[in-house]
Amino acid sequence: MSIDIRIGDLATQTVDMVVVCSTSQNLMNDICKKAGKPVADEVNAATQMGKIMSEGYETVGGKLFCQKLFFLPWTTKKLDDITLRRSIQKFFQTAIHYAVNTGRTSLAFPALGCGELNYDPSTIAEIILDETQIYANYNLQILIVLLPEKTENYKAFCFKLAELRQKKQILPEVNRSNDKLKLLGPKEEVKEAQIEFYRLKSVKAEEARIASYARVAVWLFEIENNTFEKYSLKLNALFETALEHNNEVVNFRNDNNEDCKIKLKEKIEICGNRQRRVIRRDFQIPHNWTAQSDNVLRCVLDSKDEEYTKFAGVAHGVGVYFSTDASYSHGYTSVSPTTHRRCMFLAKVLVGKAASGNSKMRTPPAGYDSTTDNNHIFVTYHDDQAYAAYLITYKSPGN
Repeated sequence: MSIDIRIGDLATQTVDMVVVCSTSQNLMNDICKKAGKPVADEVNAATQMGKIMSEGYETVGGKLFCQKLFFLPWTTKKLDDITLRRSIQKFFQTAIHYAVNTGRTSLAFPALGCGELNYDPSTIAEIILDETQIYANYNLQILIVLLPEKTENYKAFCFKLAELRQKKQILPEVNRSNDKLKLLGPKEEVKEAQIEFYRLKSVKAEEARIASYARVAVWLFEIENNTFEKYSLKLNALFETALEHNNEVVNFRNDNNEDCKIKLKEKIEICGNRQRRVIRRDFQIPHNWTAQSDNVLRCVLDSKDEEYTKFAGVAHGVGVYFSTDASYSHGYTSVSPTTHRRCMFLAKVLVGKAASGNSKMRTPPAGYDSTTDNNHIFVTYHDDQAYAAYLITYKSPGN
């Protein structure tokens, strides 16, 4: 992604899409006048019919150099700093996600708040540049166009952009077609960044390995009569590894720096002269679940099954799909030939902060935890974001 700050006329920018703040009457009138009567008539009609809403409204560029115009409302009044930041973030997020979903790669934005509302240009510059940096890995060219009569705004944006570039001497370039990462910058800084990258990659891989054992089973020690407490994730992974290798005893050092051992078969922990019970809680799929219909078992146990992959969703991100609309999920179920019933999970999902998704996303944008269709679909990208709380087995009318 590239960011360019320009002084000039938003209407004269040669880009795929010019984003117009539809609540700025002066800007709207100027753009529509220069785009020509057909565009002006269409925009006026859309305004009267209430079509220019928060999701935006697209028209052709008309007589302008841009291919498309995208009209998007913002605010018409002064806002406090927190609300201002959120409103600008939403404006840019909506426009950029629309551009990505429709194949636009170059966009021109107005400098929101630097005109009639007269916000502090340094504050506006910081918010806009922070928000656009979220999309650093996207193949986008973003222009911020400032009014020529306000040179202080241009200086504020240039200062903030230079500050941002100075902080980020190493720029990552991601090739999504072959999952390769290229680091751009001075030779020594790139070398240091490469070493740090591999170190962090190794740390994260080890953390993921350790955490994965806790999804299979947890080990607990008795602190008093029938009251148990979990071991740390690191020790939990150590015990599970020993169990996998059929070890009878595993030695370790506890949080109090004591040398201890566990007899795995007897489920006893020995630390010096002290002994206490330990238990292992297994989180594997219960045996009674084997009576479930074949399609549920496919979803849980074999995501590579051909029947399952027919339903793999990619429209809003390459991840695991959940819906808050049960009737929508029902459409992806099938009747078991043995039980003549359908199955679906009621899941608890950690959505966190959700961004609008598209088919090219293999991970959510920086600062987000999931992606969404902004309606009822949510896409997660990590196994521990969802928990299948209940299995619902049912018959629908006509079955």
